[in-house]
Amino acid sequence: WVLAFATPRPVFFATILMKSMKGLGTDDDTLMRVLTSLPKKLLHEVRDQYEAQFGRTLEADIEGDTSGDYKRALVALIN
Repeated sequence: WVLAFATPRPVFFATILMKSMKGLGTDDDTLMRVLTSLPKKLLHEVRDQYEAQFGRTLEADIEGDTSGDYKRALVALIN
């Protein structure tokens, strides 16, 4: 937990989002909680950090792990 306080917020949340979509299946609870609770400005910083940190876009990873209206809603949240 101490590391979470020392880590810049965009880096922390980008990492949480990546882990929620890594591997088999998606941790939908974490994905939704992060994307719906952050202020828009911070969410855009997280989106930019995600690409810088992982070399792929948050949108592409969301689109690859979700589908239908759920996917469209999540993509709308980050744009």
